[in-house]
Amino acid sequence: MSYQAVARFKVPAVVVTLIAALCLCVPPVSAATGTVPVSSWRVVSTPALVGHWYAVDYIGGKWIALGRTARIAVSRNGTTWTEHSVPLGSWHSISYGNGLFVSLSSANAGPHEMVSTNGVNWTLATGPAGAWTGVTFGGGRFVAVSSIGQLDTSTDGVHWTQTWVHSKFHFTSVAYGNGRFIAVDNAQGDVVISLNGIGWSFYPISSPGEKWGAVTYGNGNFVTFNQSSGVIATTVLGYVWTTHAYPPSQRITAAAFGCNRFVAAGRSTASRHDFFTSRLGASWSATQVPLDTASDWTSLAYGDFRFVAVNDAGNIASLHVVANCAATPPMPPQQVSGNVRSGEVWTYQHPPMNPGGAPVDGYLVTVSDGTSTKQCFAPVYYQPNCIIKGLRNHQIYTQYRLLKDLNGILDVCRAPGG
Repeated sequence: MSYQAVARFKVPAVVVTLIAALCLCVPPVSAATGTVPVSSWRVVSTPALVGHWYAVDYIGGKWIALGRTARIAVSRNGTTWTEHSVPLGSWHSISYGNGLFVSLSSANAGPHEMVSTNGVNWTLATGPAGAWTGVTFGGGRFVAVSSIGQLDTSTDGVHWTQTWVHSKFHFTSVAYGNGRFIAVDNAQGDVVISLNGIGWSFYPISSPGEKWGAVTYGNGNFVTFNQSSGVIATTVLGYVWTTHAYPPSQRITAAAFGCNRFVAAGRSTASRHDFFTSRLGASWSATQVPLDTASDWTSLAYGDFRFVAVNDAGNIASLHVVANCAATPPMPPQQVSGNVRSGEVWTYQHPPMNPGGAPVDGYLVTVSDGTSTKQCFAPVYYQPNCIIKGLRNHQIYTQYRLLKDLNGILDVCRAPGG
């Protein structure tokens, strides 16, 4: 992978010159190519089965699970977990953006939100009142959905604005991808779409009144699951959907995408409990999980070559992906540019057209004059940017970027010989 050279930046009276040469990609070391073994899901140990987990995510190099208690579980590898105290609440969702971890409550009473800067130490925030079922981050903002028809948004995770409320909708999940937010509901059978998280429009998926649950995005497709009829629906933009069948004995309540595959789970109504995998979201294969079928797998996430699932009985299951996720590297970022002011440079780029095997997690931008080095981190949204300060005027600097994706790959791009 290579980045295009950035031109010299000049401003009147003050010059901070950056030389950005052609970036040479250092290929990441990856696992051997293969398929997902059908027996590789395993239930991992937690300090105590008190979590009653309802949400899990991989953010900032760590796994975080939370639920309806005053405890969260944190792991660096998805297999060994430690528990930490948090404010008591009914925490059913988690997301990260603009430097803040955010969790919202599913109970329309009591504490509504807690926030954290590191994912371990959490404090209560005022937050919006509502029965929140999902929250995601994209396009520089958080979007939250509730089971009582609310759609709220925030750019900082603390101050929220309600953009939609219709009690006839019971929103169950929300996802961001392809420049849009898509939320599904289990009352009207509709999907609502927004290109900016503020203005919304709704469209039918199939028949009115269908009960749509988890929705996720990957491989250019949104995928959502009917909780009652054994139907999966897929779409590219959200306006027109294609339906597919899956075993109706499994009620899907959680889904995630990573390493070029979708994984889904939920509650079984039969004698075995299955997780499902699919490349494109249309054809699915099942893997049995050796646990009580009465448990409800409530949330799934992917990161660092691993899927992790949690359930309401306090169990955590982990699947290490042995396929070569790095076989499809991300394309270069688009429109790399920057602005120069006295002693600092504001650098930015648009995300790549194709993120490769996993979503891009962020950009670490570095400038160096050969003696001193300074860095800033550009979180992922439509136009990732950050500012490097403390530079010397009339000095030549070289800049390069590290691109990190959710496979845990740090793709190194730097100047020749650097």
